[in-house]
Amino acid sequence: MSSSRAADERYRALLEHPTNLITVLEAVRTEDGRIVEMRYVDANANYLRLLDTTRERLLGKCISEVAPDRAERFTGQSAQVIQSGVPFSYEISFGDADFHVWLCRSGSNEVVACCTDITGRTRAEGEVQRLVQALNAEKEWLFAALNSINEEVYFTDPQGRYLYANPAALREFDHASVQGLSVESIVSHLVVLRADGTPRPLDEAPPLRALNGEVILGEEQVVRSPRTGEWRHRQVSSAPVRDAGGAVIGSVSVARDVTDSKRAEARLRDAVEAARAAETESRAALAAELSAMQRLHDLSTTAITTNDQQTLLEEILDATMELHAADFGSVRLFDAQAQVLRIAAHRGFQPWFLERFAEVDCRDTTIWGVALWGMARDRRERVIVEDVETHPAFASLLDLSRQVGSRAMQATPLFTADGWPLGMITTHFVRARVFSESELRLTDLYARQAGIAIERKRAEADLIAAREAADHANKAKSHFVRAASHDLRQSVQTLAMLNRSLRGGEMDASARQIVRQQDEAIDTMARLLDALLNISRLESGVVRPEMTDFLVRPLFEKLSTEFSRLAAGKGLVLNVDATGSIAVRSDPTLVGEILRNLLANAIKFTSRGRVDLRCQPAGYGFRFEVVDTGIGIPREELGRIFGEFYQVGVGATVRREGYGLGLGIVQRMAALLRTQVDVDSEPGRGSRFSLIVPAGDAATSPVGDAVRTGHPRPVVGIRSTILLVEDDPSVRVSIERFFRIEGYRLISAESLDQALRVIGESDGPELLITDYHLPGGKTGLDVIDAVRRVLGPAIPAIMLSGDTSSDIAVSPDDQRVRFASKPVDPDRLVCLVQELLAAG
Repeated sequence: MSSSRAADERYRALLEHPTNLITVLEAVRTEDGRIVEMRYVDANANYLRLLDTTRERLLGKCISEVAPDRAERFTGQSAQVIQSGVPFSYEISFGDADFHVWLCRSGSNEVVACCTDITGRTRAEGEVQRLVQALNAEKEWLFAALNSINEEVYFTDPQGRYLYANPAALREFDHASVQGLSVESIVSHLVVLRADGTPRPLDEAPPLRALNGEVILGEEQVVRSPRTGEWRHRQVSSAPVRDAGGAVIGSVSVARDVTDSKRAEARLRDAVEAARAAETESRAALAAELSAMQRLHDLSTTAITTNDQQTLLEEILDATMELHAADFGSVRLFDAQAQVLRIAAHRGFQPWFLERFAEVDCRDTTIWGVALWGMARDRRERVIVEDVETHPAFASLLDLSRQVGSRAMQATPLFTADGWPLGMITTHFVRARVFSESELRLTDLYARQAGIAIERKRAEADLIAAREAADHANKAKSHFVRAASHDLRQSVQTLAMLNRSLRGGEMDASARQIVRQQDEAIDTMARLLDALLNISRLESGVVRPEMTDFLVRPLFEKLSTEFSRLAAGKGLVLNVDATGSIAVRSDPTLVGEILRNLLANAIKFTSRGRVDLRCQPAGYGFRFEVVDTGIGIPREELGRIFGEFYQVGVGATVRREGYGLGLGIVQRMAALLRTQVDVDSEPGRGSRFSLIVPAGDAATSPVGDAVRTGHPRPVVGIRSTILLVEDDPSVRVSIERFFRIEGYRLISAESLDQALRVIGESDGPELLITDYHLPGGKTGLDVIDAVRRVLGPAIPAIMLSGDTSSDIAVSPDDQRVRFASKPVDPDRLVCLVQELLAAG
């Protein structure tokens, strides 16, 4: 009977899977044995929840009654599985969820259907497909743009092979494709001259120089065209392409055919020479155009290198006024949201004009500047008024124009690369004026530089604002996490002390069981808080190893003291092999944390037997080992135990203890130490966890504050008085009650000033316990200093804190001060008190 009950329990444990939907169906056959229907025999809670029904309402029904639209297909698949014995799987959608279904034969006439929710995966796959399509669209757009421009564009890989050349490049050098060909194999067949007419060596090819990290901007060269045989002038720019780490992963080159420009320059030089003996006005005009071109070059360089938009706009205005020989001018920027024009740069205007028209409403067309802006923006082209006296559009503004002194003017609109209006550049003249094509062409180039500068500045402002917002949000999150952690630790500390006080009183077996379960829950909360904090600090990069030589023995003695009581409480033998003077080189704090986690796990998963901690030679270093006689780990699970939220054996027959974060933290800490934690295990016999660290120099290792193996020698509690300084009333009261039960005399205070008063009213404490953060901006360090000035420097102290920030630290030179993070285990706190009192 018990065997049947046990089998039934195992069956229910398998059926009631925590996440999967499981149902059992039997075949309904005709007289000749043909399967024509499937009838529900059993189903777990997850399956019933999906159908929104109960076992009583479902069992005995046929699939056609529950899901008529799926019955025929499901019956056919089930019949195939029953007849062949081969499992069958498929995916279906039910409501808003997607499932992966496994059909397996059970006996000769039943199938088990196990449904796994794959909604997250299918949605993730859909999102990946969408992102891939978007990326491909962007690539198509990019290559369409590259394929449509006249400039030659090349991409090369780190080995100097062409990855891409646009149609303009392929046409120029008469190639169908150059992909995969080396730069040398192509360029070696070309005749290339430097700007001064001397042959250019192959190793000076801009793409190859860019692969060495050089940036080439507008380098001139002369090339004999393979297609036509004529000499062509080119300007080549090349730059390295770097990855996120700064390594060069290729180069990009852009070549522009400037033959026509060169020929124009040559013609211009000829014209200058021919006009040298001609009229002075002609010579001045040519000189002015050359000066404007140089100015444009300087402005282009400034636009690339400067971050000062105001200076650049003023230089562009100066260049435009110099080009036009204007009497006064301005750069006006358009605020689309406010619908206003603002003067951003100006030259030559009278103060009254600037005061009145510094910012004007774009909807008021009676204003002189708005009239210009409206025509320029609407036409999307320059507005030229050669003489306001004869221009019909300015008849109503003639009086203002005369008052300003503007007889002629021009307004060139500024646009973003996407065509959005930014503002305009205006120049004004006291006399009627006719503009040349050259002046207007260069003005367009100046306007383009101004548009680029304004657009880039606005983009930078948006980026800075976004970054500041992100920084603010991150600081707010950190502050919240820190405050929440402190408050949680205070509450857990109070619970731990109160529960430990209850444990010391008289109670029946049932109450004692409840108190023990509360102890386990409190310990779980404390370990979870520490684990989450460690993960946060490891992920944020706060934890950095500090390598030093240190002795193993003091660390082992301290671990023995910390875990002896925990092991003894479970009836286990804790054997710590701390013999010899072994020294290793690593971070003692991280090594200690790793061993603490491994020891805690070993004790938690060992119900009888022993746990060993030892250190043995291993090659050029030493191997730390934690060995237990616990439940062991199946071989197929060894690769998963270091993942977060995973625990060995958690299922229907094993209760979850903790949240499976410890080994994940251990492996991350080991990675910081440039080592790893290895594991050997056999189910039912135990496990061995180990890590290897380099050997250290024992002669230079600090001796440390060695803790004797076992418990400190007992201190008579009734003769020991403890001063407790804690501002949180619930924590203070719980600690007072606990230590009085333990036999100590307690005097308490909530602040530094109150602590000094109660010292004067008492016989004087023999030990101080203080919180770190206290009212009035005081800290536990202030309390220790003040109390020692009254009672002498020898009084020992324990400092507690729920603040987990790295700013709190106790001087390693003060051997009579201990620090513990809340929530501290009451037994460990008693050990620290006894240790310090026993030290005399």
